[in-house]
Amino acid sequence: MERTLRLSSQSGDKVTLKVSSERAVIGRSGDTDIQIEDPSISGSHAELNQTQAGWVLVDLGSSRGTFLNNLRLSEGEEARVHDGDALRLGERRLTVSLSGPAFEEAPLPPREESEVPQITRDEFLTRGSLLLRLGDEDTMVRELSWQDFHAQYAPILRGFARKAGCPADRIDDIVQEVMTAFFKASEQFEYDPGKGRFRGYLKTATIRALQSQRHKSRGAVQWEPERFLEQPEEVDDAWDTEWMEQLLERAIRHVMATTNLSSSSWDAFELYGRRGLSLTDAALQLKMQPEAVKKAKNRVAALVREELDRLRQEEG
Repeated sequence: MERTLRLSSQSGDKVTLKVSSERAVIGRSGDTDIQIEDPSISGSHAELNQTQAGWVLVDLGSSRGTFLNNLRLSEGEEARVHDGDALRLGERRLTVSLSGPAFEEAPLPPREESEVPQITRDEFLTRGSLLLRLGDEDTMVRELSWQDFHAQYAPILRGFARKAGCPADRIDDIVQEVMTAFFKASEQFEYDPGKGRFRGYLKTATIRALQSQRHKSRGAVQWEPERFLEQPEEVDDAWDTEWMEQLLERAIRHVMATTNLSSSSWDAFELYGRRGLSLTDAALQLKMQPEAVKKAKNRVAALVREELDRLRQEEG
């Protein structure tokens, strides 16, 4: 069975592009392996390579940028692509889906655990997966874990509920229903990161909460989530988008808290890597040489992507 990567557009022409070769160039030119007729896409925009470790995306010097999960790739920069990732080429937004045999993924080194017997809040946050700490025998660890569980996942539930058309005054009810159900089931819940169980579990719980809240209507606002939920591609895209946005924010916060990168490096990452300013404009605004901006942004992006991969392995 061959490995296949598909790029699906969730708007406009709803096109699905299939890649199964070891190398494929994407662009507007007719000479590319995958042609996308869009004025915001360069002639030879980006390249996908199938390596032993997985699919890798490379920017080919595109004028309007190549973004993977809202992080811009510099020209020649490589980034690993995962199932469910959000890809933007110029103004064209695509969702990645992978099929075929799994790649041999080397586990990332775990975060160092504190050897201090008395656990402070900052130290406890470095003790591995939050999900594995929810049932910790230490009362302090368990209570802080539940607080962080709510802080980390409630924004995903809120964003998904908004995309489902949920009235603003009902969103907190949905979040509370999901959190309460998970708390009640936590003693029997067995987390298996190898199966990606938690991500799917939380999505299913949220969909059930949307459906149950439909029957608790109050006020004049009429809401029919079925119209949204009957479109599986839009549901998956909405969930994956919210999940990745929150995962990215958590990865950035972790790197900021655990490294001594300069403020200029973070500014380069923000302007050139996230906001999408051109390299020239970012360099002018930061009063830095373009190559220095590129190197600084790449250094931060590499650390953020490493943390993203670690979070993926922990939570599925």
